[in-house]
Amino acid sequence: MRRLLRPVRPGALAAAALLALAGLALAAPGEGVKKLRAAVDKLGRVEGGLARDDARLTEAGAAFDACAEQNDVEAARLLMGLVGAPFPRSAAVEVFVAERARDALIALDDAAARDDVRKAFDKRKKELAVAGPLADVLAAWGDDASLAAVAGLLEQKDDRVVCAGARALARAAKKPCVRPLIDAFGAWLPRGGEPLEAIGRALVGLTGQSFKTREDWLKWWETNEASWAPGQRAGGEAGATRTRPIQDDAPSLFESKVTSKKVVVILDVSGSMHIREFVDDPIFEGPPKAAPAEGSQTRDGDGADADKGDGKKGGVSLGGGPPLPPGVNPADPNHKKKPCSFAQCPGARGTGPACPSDEHLPDYYRRHDRLMRQVSTVVRHLRPDVRFNMIAFSTDARAWRKDALATADERTKRQALQWIESLQPNGTTCVDKALEAAFEVAEADTFIFVTDGAPTNPTGKPLDPTGWREILDEVKRKNKVRRVKIDVIAIAEGHTDFARNLAGENGGQYTTVR
Repeated sequence: MRRLLRPVRPGALAAAALLALAGLALAAPGEGVKKLRAAVDKLGRVEGGLARDDARLTEAGAAFDACAEQNDVEAARLLMGLVGAPFPRSAAVEVFVAERARDALIALDDAAARDDVRKAFDKRKKELAVAGPLADVLAAWGDDASLAAVAGLLEQKDDRVVCAGARALARAAKKPCVRPLIDAFGAWLPRGGEPLEAIGRALVGLTGQSFKTREDWLKWWETNEASWAPGQRAGGEAGATRTRPIQDDAPSLFESKVTSKKVVVILDVSGSMHIREFVDDPIFEGPPKAAPAEGSQTRDGDGADADKGDGKKGGVSLGGGPPLPPGVNPADPNHKKKPCSFAQCPGARGTGPACPSDEHLPDYYRRHDRLMRQVSTVVRHLRPDVRFNMIAFSTDARAWRKDALATADERTKRQALQWIESLQPNGTTCVDKALEAAFEVAEADTFIFVTDGAPTNPTGKPLDPTGWREILDEVKRKNKVRRVKIDVIAIAEGHTDFARNLAGENGGQYTTVR
Protein backbone atom coordinates (compact mmCIF):
# COMPACT_ATOMS: atom_id res chain seq x y z
CA MET A 1 0.00 0.00 0.00
CA ARG A 2 1.25 3.45 -0.89
CA ARG A 3 2.75 5.36 2.05
CA LEU A 4 0.91 8.63 2.58
CA LEU A 5 1.05 11.30 5.25
CA ARG A 6 0.69 9.93 8.75
CA PRO A 7 -2.72 10.42 10.41
CA VAL A 8 -3.15 13.50 12.56
CA ARG A 9 -3.21 11.44 15.71
CA PRO A 10 -4.24 7.94 16.73
CA GLY A 11 -7.30 7.46 18.89
CA ALA A 12 -10.47 5.58 19.58
CA LEU A 13 -13.42 5.54 17.27
CA ALA A 14 -14.05 9.09 16.16
CA ALA A 15 -17.74 8.90 16.97
CA ALA A 16 -16.98 8.33 20.65
CA ALA A 17 -14.49 11.21 20.70
CA LEU A 18 -16.87 13.67 19.13
CA LEU A 19 -19.59 12.92 21.69
CA ALA A 20 -17.17 13.86 24.45
CA LEU A 21 -16.19 17.00 22.57
CA ALA A 22 -19.76 18.05 22.10
CA GLY A 23 -20.71 17.45 25.74
CA LEU A 24 -24.08 16.02 24.83
CA ALA A 25 -26.55 14.37 27.10
CA LEU A 26 -27.20 10.85 25.84
CA ALA A 27 -30.82 10.77 26.94
CA ALA A 28 -33.57 11.10 24.34
CA PRO A 29 -31.65 12.69 21.47
CA GLY A 30 -33.55 14.31 18.65
CA GLU A 31 -34.15 12.35 15.46
CA GLY A 32 -31.59 14.28 13.44
CA VAL A 33 -28.88 13.81 16.06
CA LYS A 34 -29.76 10.13 16.38
CA LYS A 35 -29.43 9.57 12.63
CA LEU A 36 -26.16 11.45 12.43
CA ARG A 37 -24.58 9.53 15.32
CA ALA A 38 -25.44 6.25 13.63
CA ALA A 39 -24.11 7.35 10.26
CA VAL A 40 -20.88 8.69 11.74
CA ASP A 41 -20.37 5.49 13.71
CA LYS A 42 -20.37 3.58 10.40
CA LEU A 43 -17.93 6.03 8.86
CA GLY A 44 -15.63 5.65 11.85
CA ARG A 45 -15.01 2.02 10.83
CA VAL A 46 -13.93 2.90 7.27
CA GLU A 47 -10.31 2.19 6.34
CA GLY A 48 -8.61 4.33 3.69
CA GLY A 49 -10.34 6.11 0.84
CA LEU A 50 -13.96 6.16 -0.25
CA ALA A 51 -15.55 6.66 -3.64
CA ARG A 52 -17.65 9.81 -3.83
CA ASP A 53 -20.74 7.72 -4.59
CA ASP A 54 -20.19 5.28 -1.70
CA ALA A 55 -23.52 4.45 -0.02
CA ARG A 56 -22.11 5.27 3.42
CA LEU A 57 -21.32 8.81 2.33
CA THR A 58 -24.78 9.16 0.81
CA GLU A 59 -26.36 7.98 4.07
CA ALA A 60 -24.17 10.30 6.11
CA GLY A 61 -25.00 13.25 3.86
CA ALA A 62 -28.71 12.69 4.45
CA ALA A 63 -28.04 12.42 8.20
CA PHE A 64 -26.22 15.76 8.21
CA ASP A 65 -29.21 17.31 6.47
CA ALA A 66 -31.52 15.80 9.11
CA CYS A 67 -29.35 17.16 11.90
CA ALA A 68 -29.43 20.64 10.36
CA GLU A 69 -33.22 20.38 10.08
CA GLN A 70 -33.40 19.53 13.80
CA ASN A 71 -32.03 23.05 14.17
CA ASP A 72 -31.48 23.31 17.94
CA VAL A 73 -28.73 23.49 20.55
CA GLU A 74 -28.32 19.71 20.67
CA ALA A 75 -27.73 19.58 16.92
CA ALA A 76 -25.33 22.52 17.06
CA ARG A 77 -23.20 20.88 19.75
CA LEU A 78 -22.94 17.60 17.89
CA LEU A 79 -21.98 19.41 14.69
CA MET A 80 -19.34 21.49 16.51
CA GLY A 81 -17.80 18.30 17.80
CA LEU A 82 -17.78 16.79 14.34
CA VAL A 83 -16.01 19.75 12.76
CA GLY A 84 -12.83 18.87 14.65
CA ALA A 85 -13.33 15.14 15.18
CA PRO A 86 -10.40 12.86 14.24
CA PHE A 87 -10.87 9.84 12.01
CA PRO A 88 -7.45 8.17 12.17
CA ARG A 89 -8.39 5.37 9.77
CA SER A 90 -9.44 7.56 6.84
CA ALA A 91 -8.45 11.05 5.75
CA ALA A 92 -11.25 10.99 3.18
CA VAL A 93 -13.84 10.41 5.91
CA GLU A 94 -12.34 13.05 8.19
CA VAL A 95 -12.42 15.68 5.45
CA PHE A 96 -15.96 14.73 4.40
CA VAL A 97 -17.29 14.88 7.97
CA ALA A 98 -15.59 18.20 8.78
CA GLU A 99 -16.90 19.87 5.62
CA ARG A 100 -20.45 18.54 5.96
CA ALA A 101 -20.55 19.47 9.65
CA ARG A 102 -19.45 23.00 8.79
CA ASP A 103 -22.12 23.27 6.09
CA ALA A 104 -24.80 21.95 8.47
CA LEU A 105 -23.79 24.49 11.11
CA ILE A 106 -24.09 27.26 8.53
CA ALA A 107 -27.61 26.06 7.76
CA LEU A 108 -28.75 26.48 11.39
CA ASP A 109 -30.93 29.53 11.95
CA ASP A 110 -32.31 28.84 15.42
CA ALA A 111 -31.37 31.80 17.65
CA ALA A 112 -30.48 29.65 20.68
CA ALA A 113 -28.34 27.32 18.57
CA ARG A 114 -26.44 30.23 17.05
CA ASP A 115 -25.91 31.80 20.48
CA ASP A 116 -24.51 28.51 21.73
CA VAL A 117 -22.03 28.33 18.84
CA ARG A 118 -20.93 31.92 19.41
CA LYS A 119 -20.39 31.25 23.11
CA ALA A 120 -18.29 28.16 22.34
CA PHE A 121 -16.33 30.18 19.79
CA ASP A 122 -15.69 33.01 22.26
CA LYS A 123 -14.45 30.65 24.96
CA ARG A 124 -11.94 28.93 22.66
CA LYS A 125 -11.08 31.58 20.08
CA LYS A 126 -7.38 31.42 21.01
CA GLU A 127 -7.31 27.80 19.81
CA LEU A 128 -6.70 27.58 16.09
CA ALA A 129 -8.42 24.19 15.82
CA VAL A 130 -11.67 25.82 17.02
CA ALA A 131 -11.28 29.38 15.79
CA GLY A 132 -10.51 28.45 12.18
CA PRO A 133 -13.52 26.29 11.26
CA LEU A 134 -16.04 28.13 13.44
CA ALA A 135 -14.92 31.50 12.05
CA ASP A 136 -16.02 30.26 8.64
CA VAL A 137 -19.43 29.36 10.07
CA LEU A 138 -19.96 32.70 11.82
CA ALA A 139 -18.79 34.61 8.75
CA ALA A 140 -21.30 32.73 6.61
CA TRP A 141 -24.11 33.68 9.04
CA GLY A 142 -23.08 37.30 8.49
CA ASP A 143 -25.09 38.93 11.29
CA ASP A 144 -23.49 41.73 13.31
CA ALA A 145 -22.93 39.63 16.45
CA SER A 146 -21.23 36.86 14.48
CA LEU A 147 -19.03 39.24 12.49
CA ALA A 148 -17.99 41.05 15.68
CA ALA A 149 -16.96 37.69 17.16
CA VAL A 150 -14.87 36.87 14.07
CA ALA A 151 -13.28 40.32 14.10
CA GLY A 152 -12.04 39.52 17.61
CA LEU A 153 -9.64 37.01 16.05
CA LEU A 154 -7.69 39.90 14.54
CA GLU A 155 -6.57 40.86 18.06
CA GLN A 156 -5.16 37.44 18.98
CA LYS A 157 -1.44 36.72 19.35
CA ASP A 158 -1.31 33.58 17.20
CA ASP A 159 -0.49 34.63 13.64
CA ARG A 160 -2.56 31.81 12.18
CA VAL A 161 -5.63 32.75 14.23
CA VAL A 162 -5.30 36.31 12.89
CA CYS A 163 -5.08 34.97 9.34
CA ALA A 164 -8.15 32.77 9.90
CA GLY A 165 -10.09 35.83 11.06
CA ALA A 166 -9.00 37.95 8.10
CA ARG A 167 -9.88 35.25 5.56
CA ALA A 168 -13.27 34.64 7.18
CA LEU A 169 -14.12 38.35 7.10
CA ALA A 170 -13.08 38.49 3.46
CA ARG A 171 -15.51 35.66 2.67
CA ALA A 172 -18.29 37.37 4.64
CA ALA A 173 -17.92 40.51 2.47
CA LYS A 174 -20.10 42.69 4.68
CA LYS A 175 -19.83 46.33 5.69
CA PRO A 176 -19.04 45.61 9.39
CA CYS A 177 -15.91 43.75 8.26
CA VAL A 178 -14.11 46.78 6.88
CA ARG A 179 -13.24 48.90 9.93
CA PRO A 180 -11.84 46.01 12.04
CA LEU A 181 -9.65 45.02 9.10
CA ILE A 182 -8.38 48.61 8.74
CA ASP A 183 -7.47 48.73 12.43
CA ALA A 184 -5.74 45.36 12.20
CA PHE A 185 -3.88 46.53 9.09
CA GLY A 186 -2.42 49.41 11.08
CA ALA A 187 -1.45 47.13 13.97
CA TRP A 188 0.30 44.61 11.72
CA LEU A 189 1.96 47.04 9.31
CA PRO A 190 5.13 47.41 11.43
CA ARG A 191 5.35 43.64 11.94
CA GLY A 192 4.60 42.37 8.44
CA GLY A 193 4.41 38.70 7.61
CA GLU A 194 1.50 36.57 6.50
CA PRO A 195 -1.08 38.20 8.85
CA LEU A 196 -0.47 41.57 7.17
CA GLU A 197 -0.86 39.99 3.73
CA ALA A 198 -4.06 38.19 4.75
CA ILE A 199 -5.54 41.42 6.13
CA GLY A 200 -4.42 43.38 3.07
CA ARG A 201 -5.90 40.82 0.67
CA ALA A 202 -9.16 40.92 2.60
CA LEU A 203 -9.36 44.72 2.34
CA VAL A 204 -8.50 44.76 -1.36
CA GLY A 205 -11.01 41.99 -2.07
CA LEU A 206 -13.74 43.79 -0.16
CA THR A 207 -13.19 47.32 -1.40
CA GLY A 208 -11.08 47.26 -4.55
CA GLN A 209 -8.78 49.81 -2.90
CA SER A 210 -5.08 49.20 -2.23
CA PHE A 211 -3.74 51.69 0.29
CA LYS A 212 -0.41 51.21 2.02
CA THR A 213 -1.05 52.98 5.35
CA ARG A 214 -3.75 52.88 8.01
CA GLU A 215 -4.17 56.65 7.68
CA ASP A 216 -5.00 56.40 3.98
CA TRP A 217 -7.43 53.55 4.65
CA LEU A 218 -9.16 55.54 7.38
CA LYS A 219 -9.36 58.65 5.23
CA TRP A 220 -10.98 56.69 2.41
CA TRP A 221 -13.37 54.88 4.77
CA GLU A 222 -14.51 58.07 6.54
CA THR A 223 -15.34 59.53 3.14
CA ASN A 224 -17.09 56.46 1.72
CA GLU A 225 -18.52 54.50 4.65
CA ALA A 226 -22.02 55.99 4.48
CA SER A 227 -22.51 55.20 0.79
CA TRP A 228 -20.40 52.06 0.48
CA ALA A 229 -22.10 48.71 -0.08
CA PRO A 230 -20.67 45.17 -0.38
CA GLY A 231 -19.65 44.42 -3.93
CA GLN A 232 -18.96 48.09 -4.64
CA ARG A 233 -15.37 48.00 -5.85
CA ALA A 234 -13.23 50.32 -7.91
CA GLY A 235 -11.75 49.33 -11.25
CA GLY A 236 -12.15 46.30 -13.46
CA GLU A 237 -9.69 44.10 -11.58
CA ALA A 238 -10.90 44.93 -8.07
CA GLY A 239 -11.69 41.95 -5.92
CA ALA A 240 -9.50 39.61 -7.97
CA THR A 241 -8.02 36.67 -6.10
CA ARG A 242 -4.48 37.66 -6.99
CA THR A 243 -3.43 41.01 -5.56
CA ARG A 244 -0.08 42.70 -5.26
CA PRO A 245 1.50 42.00 -1.88
CA ILE A 246 1.62 44.73 0.74
CA GLN A 247 5.31 44.01 1.34
CA ASP A 248 6.62 45.10 -2.06
CA ASP A 249 10.25 44.69 -1.01
CA ALA A 250 9.89 40.98 -0.19
CA PRO A 251 12.04 38.68 -2.36
CA SER A 252 10.39 36.74 -5.19
CA LEU A 253 10.65 33.05 -5.98
CA PHE A 254 9.91 33.19 -9.70
CA GLU A 255 6.78 35.41 -9.67
CA SER A 256 5.69 34.54 -6.12
CA LYS A 257 6.55 37.01 -3.37
CA VAL A 258 7.91 35.42 -0.19
CA THR A 259 6.05 37.59 2.34
CA SER A 260 5.70 35.17 5.24
CA LYS A 261 8.05 35.41 8.20
CA LYS A 262 7.52 31.75 9.06
CA VAL A 263 8.02 29.95 5.77
CA VAL A 264 9.03 26.52 4.51
CA VAL A 265 10.19 26.27 0.88
CA ILE A 266 9.68 22.78 -0.61
CA LEU A 267 11.96 22.08 -3.57
CA ASP A 268 11.53 19.36 -6.18
CA VAL A 269 14.95 17.83 -6.88
CA SER A 270 13.65 14.75 -8.69
CA GLY A 271 15.35 13.36 -11.77
CA SER A 272 13.18 15.34 -14.19
CA MET A 273 14.80 18.52 -12.93
CA HIS A 274 17.83 17.52 -15.04
CA ILE A 275 16.02 18.72 -18.16
CA ARG A 276 17.86 21.51 -20.01
CA GLU A 277 15.64 24.07 -21.69
CA PHE A 278 16.43 27.49 -23.03
CA VAL A 279 14.56 29.96 -20.83
CA ASP A 280 15.33 33.65 -20.52
CA ASP A 281 16.03 33.71 -16.77
CA PRO A 282 16.43 37.23 -15.35
CA ILE A 283 18.53 35.94 -12.45
CA PHE A 284 22.16 35.75 -13.50
CA GLU A 285 24.78 35.83 -10.78
CA GLY A 286 28.06 37.37 -11.80
CA PRO A 287 29.25 38.78 -15.11
CA PRO A 288 28.78 36.66 -18.22
CA LYS A 289 31.80 34.65 -19.33
CA ALA A 290 33.01 34.27 -22.86
CA ALA A 291 32.09 31.08 -24.65
CA PRO A 292 34.97 28.66 -25.45
CA ALA A 293 36.54 28.38 -28.85
CA GLU A 294 35.47 25.38 -30.90
CA GLY A 295 37.14 22.26 -29.56
CA SER A 296 37.69 23.64 -26.06
CA GLN A 297 36.92 21.18 -23.24
CA THR A 298 35.95 23.89 -20.76
CA ARG A 299 32.30 23.38 -19.67
CA ASP A 300 29.40 25.79 -19.30
CA GLY A 301 30.76 28.82 -21.10
CA ASP A 302 34.27 29.18 -19.57
CA GLY A 303 37.04 29.84 -22.04
CA ALA A 304 37.99 31.90 -25.04
CA ASP A 305 36.50 34.94 -26.70
CA ALA A 306 32.88 34.97 -27.75
CA ASP A 307 31.61 36.12 -31.09
CA LYS A 308 28.22 36.69 -32.67
CA GLY A 309 27.28 33.05 -32.98
CA ASP A 310 28.76 32.05 -36.32
CA GLY A 311 29.70 28.64 -34.92
CA LYS A 312 33.45 29.16 -35.27
CA LYS A 313 34.81 30.80 -32.12
CA GLY A 314 31.91 30.91 -29.66
CA GLY A 315 28.15 30.83 -29.16
CA VAL A 316 25.54 33.49 -28.71
CA SER A 317 24.49 34.90 -25.37
CA LEU A 318 20.70 35.16 -25.27
CA GLY A 319 18.79 36.85 -22.48
CA GLY A 320 20.41 37.00 -19.04
CA GLY A 321 22.34 33.73 -19.19
CA PRO A 322 25.93 32.91 -20.09
CA PRO A 323 27.10 32.51 -23.70
CA LEU A 324 26.07 29.25 -25.31
CA PRO A 325 28.50 26.72 -26.81
CA PRO A 326 29.77 27.36 -30.36
CA GLY A 327 27.10 27.00 -33.03
CA VAL A 328 24.25 26.57 -30.51
CA ASN A 329 21.39 29.02 -30.92
CA PRO A 330 17.97 27.81 -29.63
CA ALA A 331 16.38 30.92 -31.17
CA ASP A 332 17.28 29.64 -34.64
CA PRO A 333 14.24 27.84 -36.14
CA ASN A 334 16.65 25.28 -37.65
CA HIS A 335 18.23 24.47 -34.29
CA LYS A 336 18.19 20.73 -33.50
CA LYS A 337 18.28 19.54 -29.92
CA LYS A 338 20.87 17.07 -28.77
CA PRO A 339 19.04 14.05 -27.27
CA CYS A 340 19.02 13.54 -23.52
CA SER A 341 21.70 11.30 -22.02
CA PHE A 342 20.68 11.47 -18.33
CA ALA A 343 20.98 7.92 -17.00
CA GLN A 344 17.73 7.98 -15.02
CA CYS A 345 15.62 9.51 -17.78
CA PRO A 346 13.05 7.05 -19.25
CA GLY A 347 13.19 8.97 -22.54
CA ALA A 348 16.97 8.59 -22.74
CA ARG A 349 16.67 4.86 -21.99
CA GLY A 350 13.91 4.39 -24.55
CA THR A 351 11.41 3.26 -21.92
CA GLY A 352 9.27 6.40 -21.83
CA PRO A 353 8.19 9.44 -23.83
CA ALA A 354 10.81 11.55 -25.56
CA CYS A 355 12.64 13.87 -23.19
CA PRO A 356 12.46 17.60 -24.05
CA SER A 357 15.99 18.23 -22.76
CA ASP A 358 18.57 19.78 -25.09
CA GLU A 359 22.01 18.45 -24.16
CA HIS A 360 23.63 21.17 -26.26
CA LEU A 361 22.85 23.59 -23.43
CA PRO A 362 25.13 24.00 -20.41
CA ASP A 363 24.08 23.12 -16.86
CA TYR A 364 22.96 26.71 -16.34
CA TYR A 365 19.81 25.85 -18.29
CA ARG A 366 18.84 22.79 -16.26
CA ARG A 367 15.55 23.22 -14.44
CA HIS A 368 17.42 22.30 -11.28
CA ASP A 369 20.02 25.04 -11.67
CA ARG A 370 17.36 27.56 -12.52
CA LEU A 371 15.41 26.73 -9.35
CA MET A 372 18.55 26.78 -7.23
CA ARG A 373 19.43 30.26 -8.55
CA GLN A 374 15.95 31.46 -7.69
CA VAL A 375 15.86 30.06 -4.16
CA SER A 376 19.45 31.18 -3.46
CA THR A 377 18.50 34.73 -4.38
CA VAL A 378 15.49 34.54 -2.05
CA VAL A 379 17.67 33.31 0.83
CA ARG A 380 20.20 36.11 0.31
CA HIS A 381 17.45 38.73 0.52
CA LEU A 382 15.54 37.41 3.54
CA ARG A 383 15.37 39.90 6.37
CA PRO A 384 16.72 39.02 9.83
CA ASP A 385 13.18 38.89 11.27
CA VAL A 386 12.24 36.04 8.92
CA ARG A 387 12.46 32.43 10.04
CA PHE A 388 12.61 29.77 7.38
CA ASN A 389 13.36 26.19 6.46
CA MET A 390 13.77 24.25 3.23
CA ILE A 391 12.86 20.72 2.23
CA ALA A 392 14.26 19.01 -0.85
CA PHE A 393 12.32 16.02 -2.12
CA SER A 394 12.55 13.31 -4.72
CA THR A 395 12.21 9.64 -3.72
CA ASP A 396 12.69 10.83 -0.15
CA ALA A 397 12.40 14.18 1.59
CA ARG A 398 15.29 15.85 3.40
CA ALA A 399 14.94 18.94 5.54
CA TRP A 400 17.71 21.50 5.83
CA ARG A 401 16.84 21.98 9.52
CA LYS A 402 14.92 19.16 11.18
CA ASP A 403 11.42 20.15 12.31
CA ALA A 404 12.31 23.78 13.01
CA LEU A 405 12.56 27.26 11.53
CA ALA A 406 15.90 29.09 11.48
CA THR A 407 16.42 32.84 11.86
CA ALA A 408 17.67 34.47 8.65
CA ASP A 409 20.88 36.01 10.03
CA GLU A 410 23.94 36.17 7.79
CA ARG A 411 25.63 33.08 9.21
CA THR A 412 22.47 30.99 8.85
CA LYS A 413 21.91 32.19 5.30
CA ARG A 414 25.46 31.16 4.35
CA GLN A 415 24.76 27.70 5.72
CA ALA A 416 21.51 27.55 3.78
CA LEU A 417 23.28 28.51 0.55
CA GLN A 418 25.85 25.76 1.07
CA TRP A 419 23.03 23.24 1.50
CA ILE A 420 21.31 24.47 -1.66
CA GLU A 421 24.57 24.12 -3.59
CA SER A 422 24.87 20.49 -2.48
CA LEU A 423 21.55 19.45 -4.04
CA GLN A 424 21.41 17.56 -7.34
CA PRO A 425 18.49 16.16 -9.38
CA ASN A 426 17.87 12.50 -8.72
CA GLY A 427 15.02 10.06 -8.09
CA THR A 428 11.23 10.18 -8.30
CA THR A 429 8.54 12.69 -7.25
CA CYS A 430 7.20 11.53 -3.86
CA VAL A 431 5.13 14.56 -3.00
CA ASP A 432 3.52 12.92 0.02
CA LYS A 433 6.88 12.63 1.80
CA ALA A 434 7.70 16.28 1.11
CA LEU A 435 4.41 17.52 2.55
CA GLU A 436 4.69 15.22 5.54
CA ALA A 437 8.13 16.66 6.33
CA ALA A 438 6.83 20.21 5.91
CA PHE A 439 4.00 19.68 8.40
CA GLU A 440 6.58 18.57 10.96
CA VAL A 441 7.76 22.20 11.10
CA ALA A 442 5.26 23.26 13.73
CA GLU A 443 5.64 27.05 13.62
CA ALA A 444 5.36 27.59 9.86
CA ASP A 445 2.36 29.51 8.55
CA THR A 446 3.26 29.24 4.84
CA PHE A 447 4.62 26.55 2.54
CA ILE A 448 5.94 27.38 -0.93
CA PHE A 449 5.84 24.16 -2.94
CA VAL A 450 7.80 24.05 -6.21
CA THR A 451 7.59 21.10 -8.60
CA ASP A 452 8.02 20.21 -12.27
CA GLY A 453 5.94 17.05 -12.29
CA ALA A 454 2.93 15.12 -11.05
CA PRO A 455 3.22 12.89 -7.97
CA THR A 456 4.68 9.42 -8.34
CA ASN A 457 5.25 6.44 -6.09
CA PRO A 458 8.84 5.59 -4.99
CA THR A 459 9.40 3.48 -8.13
CA GLY A 460 8.50 6.39 -10.38
CA LYS A 461 5.04 5.21 -11.42
CA PRO A 462 2.72 8.21 -11.78
CA LEU A 463 -0.22 8.28 -9.39
CA ASP A 464 -3.70 8.39 -10.88
CA PRO A 465 -6.29 11.02 -9.86
CA THR A 466 -7.44 8.75 -7.01
CA GLY A 467 -3.90 8.79 -5.65
CA TRP A 468 -3.79 12.57 -6.03
CA ARG A 469 -7.00 12.88 -4.05
CA GLU A 470 -5.65 10.67 -1.26
CA ILE A 471 -2.67 13.00 -0.83
CA LEU A 472 -4.85 16.11 -1.04
CA ASP A 473 -7.21 14.72 1.60
CA GLU A 474 -4.28 13.96 3.90
CA VAL A 475 -3.11 17.55 3.50
CA LYS A 476 -6.61 18.88 4.22
CA ARG A 477 -6.76 16.65 7.29
CA LYS A 478 -3.52 18.13 8.60
CA ASN A 479 -4.44 21.64 7.60
CA LYS A 480 -7.84 21.48 9.27
CA VAL A 481 -5.92 22.32 12.43
CA ARG A 482 -2.75 23.97 11.12
CA ARG A 483 -4.28 26.41 8.60
CA VAL A 484 -1.01 26.74 6.69
CA LYS A 485 -1.21 28.67 3.41
CA ILE A 486 0.29 26.58 0.61
CA ASP A 487 1.52 28.50 -2.43
CA VAL A 488 2.39 26.33 -5.42
CA ILE A 489 4.82 27.09 -8.24
CA ALA A 490 4.43 24.65 -11.13
CA ILE A 491 7.31 24.40 -13.61
CA ALA A 492 6.55 22.99 -17.09
CA GLU A 493 4.90 19.55 -16.64
CA GLY A 494 4.25 20.38 -12.98
CA HIS A 495 1.17 22.30 -14.15
CA THR A 496 -1.45 19.70 -13.12
CA ASP A 497 -4.84 19.57 -11.45
CA PHE A 498 -3.04 18.18 -8.41
CA ALA A 499 -0.82 21.24 -8.11
CA ARG A 500 -3.70 23.63 -8.75
CA ASN A 501 -5.87 21.92 -6.12
CA LEU A 502 -3.04 21.81 -3.58
CA ALA A 503 -2.93 25.60 -3.69
CA GLY A 504 -6.67 26.18 -4.10
CA GLU A 505 -7.71 23.92 -1.22
CA ASN A 506 -5.19 25.45 1.15
CA GLY A 507 -5.61 29.18 0.64
CA GLY A 508 -2.55 29.56 -1.58
CA GLN A 509 -1.54 31.25 -4.81
CA TYR A 510 -0.95 29.08 -7.89
CA THR A 511 1.82 30.20 -10.24
CA THR A 512 2.92 28.53 -13.48
CA VAL A 513 6.43 28.86 -14.88
CA ARG A 514 7.87 27.76 -18.23
